[in-house]
Amino acid sequence: MSSIKTLYIVRHAKSSWGDADLSDFDRPLDKRGIKDAQLLFSHWATEFKRIEHIATSPANRAWSTSMLFCQTADVSQNLISNYESLYEASTADVYEVVKSFSNDISAAALVGHNPSLTYFVNQFIKRQIDNLPTTGIVKLVFNCTRWNQISRERLVDSKFDFPKNH
Repeated sequence: MSSIKTLYIVRHAKSSWGDADLSDFDRPLDKRGIKDAQLLFSHWATEFKRIEHIATSPANRAWSTSMLFCQTADVSQNLISNYESLYEASTADVYEVVKSFSNDISAAALVGHNPSLTYFVNQFIKRQIDNLPTTGIVKLVFNCTRWNQISRERLVDSKFDFPKNH
């Protein structure tokens, strides 16, 4: 079991508001969201190959972002699991999902929504972020052997990236 746990927090890509008849849950990605996700995920592709599990909200825009993640980074789609609690999640819901990961997993990604992802990330990082933008990625590296041990004190590295950086 690794003594390092790496968690990639990914906010879903930009979604379309074009069809007023669609529920929030069913909104698809828009063209810019797809383009931004492909651009950013290709920059992270080498690192993403280490990921062993992808937890995603079942909302269309999050699920589609997870699929783009896998396609762009050449990661198996079999790593994706839906977590109902990540849609309209609280910070506690996000933490519960992370704690549920198998401790055999060293690197995982979580794809979801704001504001919970911004609040979750800010529990750990020293330099707070105002908003995790669409397709934003935060990498959190913890010195621990169990997912339920992640904490601000165990954070050894972090990185924040988003489409406008490229």
